[in-house]
Amino acid sequence: MFRKIIFITAVITARNWQLTAGRRLPDYDPNTINTDSESLQNGFYGYSYSSVLDGISAHESGYIKNPKAAKKDQISAKKGCYSFSSPEGAFISVLYVADERGYRPVTRITYPSQATHAQHLAQPCAS
Repeated sequence: MFRKIIFITAVITARNWQLTAGRRLPDYDPNTINTDSESLQNGFYGYSYSSVLDGISAHESGYIKNPKAAKKDQISAKKGCYSFSSPEGAFISVLYVADERGYRPVTRITYPSQATHAQHLAQPCAS
């Protein structure tokens, strides 16, 4: 009985995969309007992207804090922000820093009924 269930599950999964293969579903086509990236030999990098359809945006930059140290002793650091709208209507932004002290996020959530919501939408990465 168990083998039959596994077999039927595998057949259904394979069939569903064939039906959706090659098609882009609307939720997965974010209409990216802005992308940018930079990478330098000194360890600095940066990237950003944003989309129209779903309001997702992100930017991040990173660098090596002590580039003159031995490779094994170098400390990588990064900071950035990403933002998106939840299905419940909340606008969420996360500012973060990651370095030798760990990952330190600061999350901000606002709802359309709040007075600060419009400002948060306009400046999602303002601290």
